[in-house]
Amino acid sequence: MRWGFRRKLLLATVALVTVALVLADVFLGRTLERELLTRIEQDLQVRLALVTDRVEAAPPPLGDLAAWDALADRTGVAAGGRVTLVARDGKVMGDSDVRLEDLPRVENHARREEVASALASGSGTARRRSSTVDRWMMYAARRSQLDGVVVRLALPLTDLDQARVRLHWLLAGGSILGLGIAFILSALAAQVFGRSLQSVMKAAERIAAGDLEVRLRPDTGDEIGQLGATLDHLTENLSNTLRTLREERDRLGSILEAMEEGVLVVGSNRIITMANPAARVLLLSGATSSTDVEARKAHAGAPLEGRSLLEAVRSSELDQIVGETLEDGEAASGEIAVDRPRARRLLVRSAPLGPSPKGAVVVLVDVTEIRRLESMRKDFVANVSHELRTPVTAVRTALETARDVLAQDPKEADRFLAIVDRHTERLTLLVRDLLDLSRAESGHLALASEPVLVDEVFDEVLEVFRDPAKRRQLRLVDERAADLPPLLADRGALVQVLTNLVENAVKYTDEGGSVTLRAALAGEQIAITVEDSGPGIASKHLPRLFERFYRVDPGRSRDRGGTGLGLSIVKHLAEAMRGSVSVESAPGKGSVFTVRLPRAKAIAAT
Repeated sequence: MRWGFRRKLLLATVALVTVALVLADVFLGRTLERELLTRIEQDLQVRLALVTDRVEAAPPPLGDLAAWDALADRTGVAAGGRVTLVARDGKVMGDSDVRLEDLPRVENHARREEVASALASGSGTARRRSSTVDRWMMYAARRSQLDGVVVRLALPLTDLDQARVRLHWLLAGGSILGLGIAFILSALAAQVFGRSLQSVMKAAERIAAGDLEVRLRPDTGDEIGQLGATLDHLTENLSNTLRTLREERDRLGSILEAMEEGVLVVGSNRIITMANPAARVLLLSGATSSTDVEARKAHAGAPLEGRSLLEAVRSSELDQIVGETLEDGEAASGEIAVDRPRARRLLVRSAPLGPSPKGAVVVLVDVTEIRRLESMRKDFVANVSHELRTPVTAVRTALETARDVLAQDPKEADRFLAIVDRHTERLTLLVRDLLDLSRAESGHLALASEPVLVDEVFDEVLEVFRDPAKRRQLRLVDERAADLPPLLADRGALVQVLTNLVENAVKYTDEGGSVTLRAALAGEQIAITVEDSGPGIASKHLPRLFERFYRVDPGRSRDRGGTGLGLSIVKHLAEAMRGSVSVESAPGKGSVFTVRLPRAKAIAAT
């Protein structure tokens, strides 16, 4: 409080002194400038008259620029200024500050203010910065009796600039002196008028700094004593209240920090006023769970507070649930989907904050994994049931029929036994693919990470499919690049990936078509491509092509012996080897599957 009083007095004094000095600077500066300009102009006119007389006394021929420039040089020295001789058409015939060879490049002066005025009325003056000599000048021009030749004299305004500098220095010195006196006087005044409040002010400063143990215990009965006693009572109450609030805050903070559920506090204006770390993880990070410790730390200070609910979460369903609580004052719940930073399913419970209500408390529970597992379980049961039903039914029917015809027609029974064998093989493939996919998805599939030569894998895969391709009259094309570096992968898994892709290409490519295997270096990766000239795949199927049991043409896939799991296995094995798989296709243009795996050199460097 003492320093506030001193500062106020100091600022008031400094402001008055500053205003006075500014006014003095403006007034004195303008006055001095007018006086100096008047004197310079008068002196300029006297010198111009003398120069004009000398020019009219001995004029050279009008076409002789050298003589006119020499005359300008002589008169300029005599007049102590810059002399310019301008013809009636504005052409400069001589200039004491410009060399003779530079005169042709000097621009026409007919439009210069003082020259134009002299041509029109006989004389003229002007003040501006010269573009030729690059400094401020005062100009005076007079029309001579020599066929309209204008004589112009210019003087630099250096005296004016020097006078301004001296004035500014004087004012600066006076300002410093005045400010020093003002500071001393204000400090003395504050000391005199604020001595009786010093103890109260010191105590208030300590209380404001957080020291709630300070007590004044005044022994005077005047107003200062009453103020001190009131301050002691206020400090005691504040200390007790803060102690209670601090304990409750710490307890509540520990609970919110430990919660796996996200908690938001939303005001009546739908502005988020508080968010616990779990809420920030759910709404602002890419973590797979709100229990992700690293994500909770990384996003502990993420900006949710101070933003509107709809802006921060971008979910109209959440905004509607909270809106029901704020409008009706009753709890509301629901399940919402958010797509930032990734797709999530959140169970939302909203409860009113206070009876008004003054806001709402929102609890967010991440049920994404639960819903995903439920969906996977339903899809898996439906797909497996569907896939198993057909071969099991076929086997059962074939066995029953074979039993009936075995005694009557053994050859016909062989046909049904072949059906049983074919569908038994299909069941075996399905169970094998299910086991491979289960191991890949669960992460229990142990894959080696070692350098693998692309040439060896290509030779092995091409050897397997050379005869099947020949039987279907397909061209099996090898377009691997030469001198490819090894890639880092599991050799068996890579062979399985390429086998699945080439097998699909051979199955679904019509006779007379081609299947092409390529391998090329792509930065720090090696891209392996399997391209076929088959019927192609519509764009609507491409996003789901690597899902389990997904088929573009279910009937055709089953007829050709597919289980619907091959591409899903390819995807999981490629990702397990730190790679990726993609597809490009269009109806009638064939399909291109590309597997990208890291180079052994690139991974070893990391």
